[in-house]
Parts: sequence; C-alpha cells; structure tokens
Amino acid sequence: MGQMAPADIKARKLANYDQQIEQARARLNKLIRRRNAWEAEWDALNGSLDLPEGFDPLGAVEAFLADHGVKPAVFGRQYFSDPKFVFDLRQGRQLNELNQRKVYAIVRHAPSET
Repeated sequence: MGQMAPADIKARKLANYDQQIEQARARLNKLIRRRNAWEAEWDALNGSLDLPEGFDPLGAVEAFLADHGVKPAVFGRQYFSDPKFVFDLRQGRQLNELNQRKVYAIVRHAPSET
C-alpha cells in the first residue's frame, strides 16, 4: 500500500473538520432550544409568582403527595421529567429558583381532588 496523495489527505482532514462543525452546530442548537425553553418557563412562572418567605420545597412536595395520594416517582416524572426528583429532594438535593417556583406553582394550583 502506498501513501495517500496530498489532495486525499487534505480532503479527509477537511471532511473531518466539517463533521466536527456539524456536531458543534447540533450541540449549539440543542443549547439554544434549552435556553429558550428555560426562559419561557421562567417568564411564565416569574410574572406573578413570588415565593413565600422560608418556602420549603420538600415539605410542600411531601404534603402534596400525602394530600393527593400521588407516588413520588409519578410526581417527579409528571412535573419534572425525573422520576427520582422526590427521592433526590429527600437526600438533600438543592433546587434552583426556577424549580422552587415550579414546585410552589404545582402545590399552589393543585386540583382539590385527584
């Protein structure tokens, strides 16, 4: 087998760069979509929803689960797309402000019966 021609080496290298650029564009587009979704969610919750002083997300979730007979994994999956959400809270998971506001909105606007 002989060595590759310089033109073939160049073409292969450029194709590799093109592939890396496309992968980077896909990652960037995913980040842009996540940012836009986060911003929309924040705006929807932030407008008229102030957290009460000393709000306890874990306590609020535990009360919600008890009052509505919802299983922890179901709550986490339904509201946070994370079946381990409640279990992680019980283990000390700290929530960012957006997720604290989401918990507050969920328990505040929960239906009176399930």
